[in-house]
Amino acid sequence: MTLKIYTPGHGLFMDSLIMYGLACALREQHIKYDVLGFAQAFEVNVDVADISDVASAIARTMFKYKEDINKKLSNQLRLIQRDSSRKLTTYLNSMTDKKEVLKYLSGYLAPGHARSEGRWAPRGGQHVWLPFYPHIGKYFMKEFKYESRNYEVCQLCIALAALGICKAAVSVFTLTPRKPPIPTTHVIVLSFEGRVAGDLLNQIVDCVESTAFVESIRRVREATQSLPLGVFIQIVLACLAPDLLIRLHKAEALWRASSATFEVVRGGVVQVRGYEDMIVDRYLSSLVHLMLLDEEREKRAEPPVDPLERLRELTERLLREEEPAAVEALYRFLNTRAPSDLYTASRQVFKALEEGIGREFCEVLACLTR
Repeated sequence: MTLKIYTPGHGLFMDSLIMYGLACALREQHIKYDVLGFAQAFEVNVDVADISDVASAIARTMFKYKEDINKKLSNQLRLIQRDSSRKLTTYLNSMTDKKEVLKYLSGYLAPGHARSEGRWAPRGGQHVWLPFYPHIGKYFMKEFKYESRNYEVCQLCIALAALGICKAAVSVFTLTPRKPPIPTTHVIVLSFEGRVAGDLLNQIVDCVESTAFVESIRRVREATQSLPLGVFIQIVLACLAPDLLIRLHKAEALWRASSATFEVVRGGVVQVRGYEDMIVDRYLSSLVHLMLLDEEREKRAEPPVDPLERLRELTERLLREEEPAAVEALYRFLNTRAPSDLYTASRQVFKALEEGIGREFCEVLACLTR
């Protein structure tokens, strides 16, 4: 029997976090599921007979990770202030009780849970924090022209979003080179429209938490200070495991990445400093095609080039040489596949390093223009 659960409809960023929070809970309890993504919300199809099974999975997962969640959001990423940290602890503790989870989860059984929340909801909820819903910040007020009122959500929305941001989002913490340095965190969430199998979402979580991926991001995190956010997102995606990239490419879904940049200013106040939402389907396709072209070389008994590793090495080298223009040109080509952009990227790399991309690697890149 399949149970349908709908994310609230708070917008793509927060609903993606909530969807991943649900996915993590189901993954922990080895419950089968798949997800259908829409423009602003998700339908989670769970292979269970009763909603109490899902509530139990959420309660157990919150009990397991509640201390890790608060430690990461408050101390490591500095996204939650001290007073808010105490409230978050209260909500996470509440959601370790299956009965409390059921009280809120019943509102997820039909689309539109968000209609009972938001700026004009009856008082009693929690004003959602910026890291979970960056669109409520002043950064977006001119764009959306909304009233300056609290946007209230329930405890389950808060807890699931917190779980999602800690387990499935790529969070990059840096200190700006300004004096004094300002703590800055970039949160990148991979989202989609279409149907995606639960085991693929589980693989995303596994990859984001893996030592290899974390180390890859550590080596390129300083790029956030010299590159546009969209380019940094592409660099992060190129660090995903090859088998995961192939599965993302084959999935019946349109993939997009949303990223928000947060700074901690005087008094520990968190503010939004940047936001990017971009479709990454074509770019992911380019990365996969590079791998497949390398497989063709092996079949012809030609030495493999390992283009993804070469791309990562070239990116890191250009970043060490402080050549952001060359990095931008290289990733622009991977997104457009235009011969003119490949020519520009080759010239920029030669100018930066006084040597070309490399004959074999350049031949592989050129294949993307066909």
